[in-house]
Parts: sequence; structure tokens; C-alpha cells
Amino acid sequence: MIRQSDYENYDYRQFWQDDKRLYEDSAERLVIKKFISSIKNKDSVFIDLGCGFGRLFNEYKDFSRIIMVDYSINNLKNAKEIINRFLKNDEKLLSKVIFIAADVTNLPLKSSIADNAITVRVIHHIENPGKYFTEVGRIIKPGGIFMLEFANKRNLKNILRFLSGRIKQSPFSIEPLQIGTTILDYHPRYIMSLLDKAGFKVKKMISASNFRLGFLKRHIKLKTLLFFESFYQNIFSFINTGPSIFLKTINTSTGELKKTHLQKLPVSNRTSIGTTGPLDFFICPACGGENITSLPSGNVECKKCQNQYPVIEGIFNFKS
Repeated sequence: MIRQSDYENYDYRQFWQDDKRLYEDSAERLVIKKFISSIKNKDSVFIDLGCGFGRLFNEYKDFSRIIMVDYSINNLKNAKEIINRFLKNDEKLLSKVIFIAADVTNLPLKSSIADNAITVRVIHHIENPGKYFTEVGRIIKPGGIFMLEFANKRNLKNILRFLSGRIKQSPFSIEPLQIGTTILDYHPRYIMSLLDKAGFKVKKMISASNFRLGFLKRHIKLKTLLFFESFYQNIFSFINTGPSIFLKTINTSTGELKKTHLQKLPVSNRTSIGTTGPLDFFICPACGGENITSLPSGNVECKKCQNQYPVIEGIFNFKS
């Protein structure tokens, strides 16, 4: 059992503020740029599941509608502030971004509402990733892209520690490896089996942060490290020994789509996605009702079960 990390009492920006993790941030962006550059249609809905403080927003800023989901209200407030500043307080650009506080295994989003989704540095906090992948499969339309990162149990450091007797659990075994109280490292084969069950087919796998060693980061210039990182990602990712593994997958589900407002839009009218109101995307996480309306108080309500959900500084709070 792992302890939940909600980041309400910790400013996650501090984790990235100094230069100690500039290499990791840059290495992850190398992968994300590769994945997103292959998505030709930016006139679509993009969801960042577990968005934190919006660290990666500039990588997917060009999509017509962007939905930022995180469990932490504090993270989302910081994300909103950073994104506002990044977009120079342009109200038209800001209006295409929706901020949602929710449990990623019970998303308040209509089925098949998303064209693309990403999740980075989240799965190691989830004890049942299979449940999460099933929920992601529900909200991404058939043929949609799901990009994900997970902490790799079968990384080179763990292999060396196991061979030297410093850890008992084999990095080659399928079961997760718990690190501390809040993190689980997963074997690539285990994650891919869960994705397969959820209807996702892996199209690309990239090993990332392959030179994440304190000695290397202290003595080798970042530009040099990233040169070798990019080379490794392009040539040797099949070895899968980096501390992070990125997967680009496609939702192969052929189930009948729910007839939501957005799904009725013909391809020629996809530009209207960017101006569709936030309430058109939502369902009630308690009962699944699709009629979510605004209240005079500024909060929102499910007309089916009458559950009300607060809106805090422009953030829709669907946490139970």
C-alpha cells in the first residue's frame, strides 16, 4: 500500500526550481516533442492528466482545447498562474484552457471526449494503474493518442544494485517495486500488459533520462549530456534501462461512442472545439450524469443527482 501524494501541503514547483533537475526536465521534453510533433491535427482536444503546476504546457500549447487535470488544487492554482503569464493574459487564449481537480481514476469527463492525452510522473503514485488505463481508454476516442511515462523498475541502477546484493527484489520480476512510501517502480512488460487489456496498442517506446547520475550531471555540461541523451533515445531505447520509460500508444477500442455534443461535430467544424463551453465536457463523477449546469453561486451542479461541485478561482473541483 502506498501513501497518496496530493501535493496540497507541498509546492511542487520547488522540486524543479534549481538546476539539479534541469537535465531530467530537458530529457523528458526531448521525448514529448517527438511524440507531439507526429500529431498533425492540433485542432483537437488535448488533456494533461496529472498536470502538476503546468510544467509541460508550452509543449502542447497549440491544441485548440487543453484540459489540465490534477488532484491538487494548489498545483492547479500554480498552473493557472504560470499559464496566464505564459499566454500574456490573453483572454482568448486563456479561454481554451480548462482546469479540473479530480481523481484520475474517476474522471468527470464524457466518454470519447479527447483526441490526445498525456500523463508524466503520475503512474508511480498509482497503486492500480490498470484501473487508470481503463478510465483513460474511456475518455479517449478510438484512434486517439495516449502518451505516458512511468518509473522503470528494470533500470540500470536497480540492475547493478541487485547484482551487487544491495537490493533483494529482482528488477527483472514483473511485480512492482515500492520506493519509500509514495512511489512504485513498474516493469515495462507489466505496464504494457495493462495497456493491452485497456485497449491501447504501443506504437513507440523511448527510454529517458538515461544519464541521470549525480556524478555525470555535476561534471558534464548539460548540452553535452543532452546530445548523448538524444542519441541514446534515438538508437538504444529498445534496451529499456533508463529510469523513465515513455510510451506512445493508440486507443484501438471500436466500441460505440456515446453521443455527446462534441462527437456530433463533423470534421469540418472541428474549429468550434476551442470555443465550446467547459460544461459540455463534463459528467458527474458520482452518478455519470451528463447534464452539468452552472449555479448562481458560481459553482456547478449535476441535474441527475443534485451533487454540487465548487469552482475555486476558475478551477472545477470534482474531488469527492
